[in-house]
Amino acid sequence: MIYDIEVFKEDWLVVIHDVTNNSTRVIHNDLKQVKDMFDAKDHKLFVGFNNKHYDDYIILTMLAGGSNKLVKEHNDWIIGGKNPWEFKFIQYRKKPFYSSDLRDDLSINLSLKAIEANLGKSIVETGVPFGIDRALTKAELDLEIKYCSSDVLNTVRLFNERKNYLDAKLTVGKLKDFEPRYALSLTNAKLTAAFLEAKKKNHTDEFDYPINENLKIGKYQEVLDFFKDPISFEQKRLKAKLTKAKSERSKQSIKRQLKELTSMYQTSLDVKVAGVPHTYAWGGLHGAVKNYFVKEDSEHTILTADVSSYYPSLMIQYQYLSRNVPNPKGFEDVYHQRIKAKNSGDKATAGALKLILNTTYGASKNQFNELFDPRQANAICINGQLLLTDLIDKLEDIESFELIQTNTDGIIFRFKNEVADEIESTLEEWEHRTNMNMERTAMKVIAQKDVNNYVMMKGESYIFENGQKVVIDEDHDALKTKGGYVSLFKGGSFENRSLVVLNKALVDYFMNGIDPKETIENDQNVLDFQMVAKTGSTYDRTVQVVNGQDVEVQKVNRVYASKDESNGSLFKLKGNGRRDKISNLPEHCEIDNTNTITLEQIDKEFYIELANKRIADYVGKKGYEVAASKKTVTKAKESDVSELNIYQKITNVRLEFLDEEIKKSGVNRFSEYKYFELEDIVPIANRLLAKYHLTANISFNHEVATLKVVDADSIVRDENHVIKSVDFEEFKSPMVELTAKGMNSIQAMGAVETYQRRYLYFLLLDVVEHDEIDSGNTAAKEEPQAEKSNKVATTKVNKKSASATERKNAKAKITNADGEMTDVQKHSIVKGLKKLRAKDEKYEPFIAKVKTKIKGGLTQKQADKLLEKVGDTVAE
Repeated sequence: MIYDIEVFKEDWLVVIHDVTNNSTRVIHNDLKQVKDMFDAKDHKLFVGFNNKHYDDYIILTMLAGGSNKLVKEHNDWIIGGKNPWEFKFIQYRKKPFYSSDLRDDLSINLSLKAIEANLGKSIVETGVPFGIDRALTKAELDLEIKYCSSDVLNTVRLFNERKNYLDAKLTVGKLKDFEPRYALSLTNAKLTAAFLEAKKKNHTDEFDYPINENLKIGKYQEVLDFFKDPISFEQKRLKAKLTKAKSERSKQSIKRQLKELTSMYQTSLDVKVAGVPHTYAWGGLHGAVKNYFVKEDSEHTILTADVSSYYPSLMIQYQYLSRNVPNPKGFEDVYHQRIKAKNSGDKATAGALKLILNTTYGASKNQFNELFDPRQANAICINGQLLLTDLIDKLEDIESFELIQTNTDGIIFRFKNEVADEIESTLEEWEHRTNMNMERTAMKVIAQKDVNNYVMMKGESYIFENGQKVVIDEDHDALKTKGGYVSLFKGGSFENRSLVVLNKALVDYFMNGIDPKETIENDQNVLDFQMVAKTGSTYDRTVQVVNGQDVEVQKVNRVYASKDESNGSLFKLKGNGRRDKISNLPEHCEIDNTNTITLEQIDKEFYIELANKRIADYVGKKGYEVAASKKTVTKAKESDVSELNIYQKITNVRLEFLDEEIKKSGVNRFSEYKYFELEDIVPIANRLLAKYHLTANISFNHEVATLKVVDADSIVRDENHVIKSVDFEEFKSPMVELTAKGMNSIQAMGAVETYQRRYLYFLLLDVVEHDEIDSGNTAAKEEPQAEKSNKVATTKVNKKSASATERKNAKAKITNADGEMTDVQKHSIVKGLKKLRAKDEKYEPFIAKVKTKIKGGLTQKQADKLLEKVGDTVAE
C-alpha cells in the first residue's frame, strides 16, 4: 500500500494506492475507515516517502481515536521540529502496522518533488494553502485530493525505480527467515545488524587498533608513525612549524592549533607518495595526479589494481569484524556464499549478500547501530591505507612505474610493457603476503581532474588463480566515471538528472575526441538540458527576475537556459532580507515545470560554453581552447616574451587580466554590493605574471606596504652568479591603523594586511573599484539595474501560506532530526570551514569551536543549524 496524508485545521486526507490491484482509495475525516485499512491482522505493508518520521505517527494518532483537532496538533508538533513519538496522546504506543520508507538510504536532501523532476514528471504545485483557518470547501477538497493522489502515484513510480533495492532487502530477509514486511521496514544498516544478530556492547578502546603484522611499509615510515600516535605526531609537526614561524600572527595561529588539538579525528597527514600528493585520514586514503589525460599506446600499459571486497576481506582475514557479532564465521559464510552465487549466475542472492558485506563497515561506525564498534572500524580503515602504501612502495622500485591514482581499495598506474612481468610478480607477492586478492583491469583512456572526478575507458578485467590468468570481464569499451561533471552521461536517474547533456559532452570529448558543440547541438532530448534547482529549507521563498521584477516561484523548479533575455535568474530569499542567487544557473532562465518547452527555446550556446569551461577544468588550464574532433589534448605553446621590457610586460598582464572578465565573489550583505576577493584576483594574476616571467613580492613595515614586481629576464649576474642588477617596478600604499569592535590587535593587523594586498594588486593590474577597508561602507554601490529594480519589487510580493509541497519540505527538514549527522552534512560544514580559513585568520576561534562540536557528535537537526550558522559566517 503506497500512501500519503495531508492535514488541515478541520480536514485530513489519507490517500492509499494498492499496488496489487492498481486501485486508489481516498479517506476523508473518517477514523473507522483508517482503522479498517490499517488493521494489524492484514498482511499489508504501508510504503511512503518520509513516512517513518511523519505519516506513520499521524496515522497512529488516528488509530488511537484522535479528533481532527488532535490530528492537527500532532501535525504542528512534528512540523515544528519536535520528536513525533513524544506527542503525549500517542506516547508509549506501538505502531500496529508495518511500514517501509522509500527515503531510507537516500540522500537526506533529496525531496519527492526533486525526484519527480528527475523522472521527467510535471512538478507544478497545486495544493491548498497550509494555513487556511477553516474547513475546506468542496472545490478546495477536490483540489487537495488531486494533488495528494498525484504525489502518491509519483511515490508508486519511485517504488518501481527502487525495485532492485527492495528486492535485495527481501532476499536478505528470506535468507534469515525474516518476515518480509520486517525486512523491508529496516534501513540497510539495521537490516545488516539484524542479519548478523549483532548486539551492541560498550567499547572503550576506540584508538587501540592493531597494526597489521604482514605490513612492510618500506620508505613511508612517516605514514606508520602518524597512525601509531596521531596526536603526538601532529604536535611535533606544529611545534616544528612554530619554531620556523617569523610573524607574530603565524605564531599565534599555530599556538591556537596546538591548544585546540584534543581529538584524534582532528588529525590528518598530507604527504607525497610516489611523487603524488596523498591525504591519510580517518575516512580513507586519497591521492591523484591532477589534470591528467593519457591514452594507451604500444609501449605502455595502464592498469587498475583493486582489492576484491577489500574491507570485508580485512574483517575476515584479520578479525576486524565488529565484536558485537556473536558468530564471525557467519560473516565469512556470507562472503563465500556471495562468490558462489555470483559464479553460478544467481544475481538476486549475490546482490543481497553484497548488501551485507558492503554495509557492515559503515554500520560499525554508526553509534546508533547494533554493530557500532569504532576500534574495529578504525582498524579496517587504517590498515587498508597502510597495506596499499606498502604495495605502492614495492611497485615504485620498478623502473617506469607511474602512479596515477590511489583510492580506498586500489590504485591506478602506468608502466612500460617491458616491465610487465616484474609488475605482476610484485602484485602477486603482495597478495600472498597480505592474504588479499586483486582484480586487474586494463585501461584504454583516462581523463582525471582529481581523485573524485574522472572518466575512464576500460579494457578486460582479470584475476590470477594458481598462476593462471582468468578473464572475468571481456573488453567491451565500458566506461567508468565519478564526479558531477561526467557521472550522468547515461542519462541520470531519479536521484539526479541535471545537465545530462554536459556529462555526455565531456565523456564524448575525452573518450572519443568529439567536439562538445557537436554533442550538444545533436542532442534532441529536452530533459538532457534541464537543471533541477532547489531552494533549501533555510530559505523562505524563491523568486525569478522577469522584466526586472521579482516573481515568486516554487522552491523546486525545472530550469533551462533561455534565449528570452527578459527572463532573469532565480534567487532564494530569507525573512531577514538576505538574497542569494541560486548557484550554477544561467543569467536567463526558462522555468518549465509542466514539460512544454521545445528545443528551439533553449539557449544551447550556454551549454556549449559551460562544457568548454568544464573541459578546461579537467585539463587544468583556464581559457583552454577545445580541439574539435581530435583524439588527444594539446596545450597551447607559450610565446617568447623575453624580449619585452618590464613595462610592456605589465601592460600585457593588465590587458589579459581585463580579458579574463573576472567575476566578483565578495558580497557586502549590509550595503548590498559585490567586490573582488583576493582569491578572485591572485590565482589569475600569478598565472599571467608567470607567463611574462615576472615575480611579485609584497612586504610591510610601519609606514608603507610595497608590492615589488621583478623581471626575471632582466637579471644580470656576476661570475659568482650573484645578482648585480635587475629591472623592477614598485607599487606602494601607506599603512593605516584599524580599530573595529570585536577585533583584537592581531585580527586588526590581519584585516589591514589583507586589504593592503588587495589594494596593491589593484594598482598593479589597474583594477578600478571602491576601496573602503574590509568592504565596510560605501557610497557607490555596484549593482545591475535589474537588481535595483528587484529590491523595490521584493517589498511588493505578498508572502503566501505554505503549499502542500512546502509542508512536505518542512516534514523532510525534520526527518530523523535526532539521528546521527550525515556525511553530506559533515562534508558541507567542513567545506564551509575551509572557506573561512582561506578568507581570514580571525575566524580561527569560530572554526575551532565548530570542529569541537563535530567531534563531539551532532544530530541531523543540530548539524542543520550549525551549517546555517557557518554559511552565514562565510557570507559576512
